[in-house]
Amino acid sequence: MYLSWELLGLSKSTYFYNKGRIARGLVDKYAEVRKKIRKLFFDNFSTYGYRRIYQELKQEAENNAGCPCCGKDMVRQLMREENLTARMQQVKDSKRNYVPSPTSYAPNLVAGDFTSKSLGTHCSIDFTEVQTINGKVYLAVLVDYFNNHVTVSHGSNATTELAIECIKKYDRFLKKGAIIHSDRGAQFKSHEYIKYTDEIGVVRSMSKPYTPTDNAIVESVIGAIKVELNVNSYLFKSKEELIYDLEHFIHWFNNNRINLKKQKTHLNDIIENIM
Repeated sequence: MYLSWELLGLSKSTYFYNKGRIARGLVDKYAEVRKKIRKLFFDNFSTYGYRRIYQELKQEAENNAGCPCCGKDMVRQLMREENLTARMQQVKDSKRNYVPSPTSYAPNLVAGDFTSKSLGTHCSIDFTEVQTINGKVYLAVLVDYFNNHVTVSHGSNATTELAIECIKKYDRFLKKGAIIHSDRGAQFKSHEYIKYTDEIGVVRSMSKPYTPTDNAIVESVIGAIKVELNVNSYLFKSKEELIYDLEHFIHWFNNNRINLKKQKTHLNDIIENIM
């Protein structure tokens, strides 16, 4: 029976390239590398591009006291031949029909600088929602600038209590005077939120109106979560199914995902040093 490249999940060029080599009795010298690349790609939720795949291969080689099996450009070529394309976030334009409000807001203390020299000193928080058959699930997402560690709480509504619950999960790592940045949502202007942040000794910071780039780091993580959960093409059968997949992804994101900006510091290592 004739099998096309579509059925095999290969690009057209890869299909005919390997078909020709087999006909000539030749062996693909990158056969094992292809297997590793495909495994790494699908084990990491189809979110790894060639740079992160290469970093994984390089790390594996270093652990075995060897050299990488191929270069970064070859990894990109092999991924193209295998038709492996990382999932991308959908970028949407923000509305800018802003009407100034006389309400007092916290100043923007971050000002686009998403760097931090130590854990628990600079964080961002925001809300998002995911649709299921049984209704929406709202997520409060907190990101630490130092190592991009993600903390998530979920609930039936995007409330002040949900935001506080999310921060409470992480407050043991927050330093006195730490900055927690947010947008200008009502939850972050509420009396309860202001009281709680004052009690634990953190400083509030807020974005400019309708300027999502001021909170880009947490927006990026939320985008990654939605890409992984495939919310644009899959409707979860229940809230429990969504929460299960979400917790699995957050564990992978915090403990296994490669951070290209810098070597990631895991909270498990920090906890062991404290105890």
